[in-house]
Amino acid sequence: MTGEMIKMYRGFELSLPSKGLLSDKTYAQLKQQSRGLYKEFHEETLNNIANLKIDTTSVINGDVVENAWFPKEYYTSANTPDEPFHIFLSHSHLDKEFAMCIAQLLKNQANINVFIDSLVWGYRNELIEKLYASALEQDLERTGLRDSIVSHVDCMLSKSLMEMIDSCECMFFLNTPQSVSAFNVSKGTLSPWIYSELEASAKLGINTPDRIIAQHMKKYATVHDEKPYFRMEHNVSTRHLTKIDNADFCAWLVVMQADCHTPGEALDLLYEMKD
Repeated sequence: MTGEMIKMYRGFELSLPSKGLLSDKTYAQLKQQSRGLYKEFHEETLNNIANLKIDTTSVINGDVVENAWFPKEYYTSANTPDEPFHIFLSHSHLDKEFAMCIAQLLKNQANINVFIDSLVWGYRNELIEKLYASALEQDLERTGLRDSIVSHVDCMLSKSLMEMIDSCECMFFLNTPQSVSAFNVSKGTLSPWIYSELEASAKLGINTPDRIIAQHMKKYATVHDEKPYFRMEHNVSTRHLTKIDNADFCAWLVVMQADCHTPGEALDLLYEMKD
């Protein structure tokens, strides 16, 4: 897949048990391995953040801040020396450990790169605090200051997430009680980011990879115990996502391990299994 500009092609809803999918030993091994997943990318981001100078005495260049905190060009460029990300994994932050294990499992099985924002990018809240602290040092209007900063940061993050979703060939949504409200009979999420990611994946155009087109051409030729906190629920739809249950996922892993040698072959297998 190197050299080919990756664009979103398919979306899948993963309904997997956090317990039982993997043995305790395998889960522990994947958990340990995943701690170093994309470490060099994250370290590069942290280095860019450390070198970022924010001057609130003048108009801040939002593009410079966004590219330092939420870099995308290197990971999505067709000219990158490394493989870009193949799958965008939408998940609750409460499922981060499980998401990282899934990412490590697919990396081990077929060298599939799974994008998890917290493993690559800087943290939203830290950017908000950095901008706020810098602004407080200046004689700026304080009314609505934090709200204004949060709005700018959230717009940059939302835009960056949509660009990453569109640049990955696949999107996986990890559907768990943490990501979709368990207490609500309707299908809703308390996470504005999951809401944004699912809505983006439903509305982005479908881009068929060149290798899939070539294959078709060839075929035709031939929850918390803390104090109450602010919550807002958003109705979400996963009708546009193909369902993958535990049996589907395990079957894909078995055949992948036996017959697939590249990320493209592994993803093509998944598409064929779920057609």
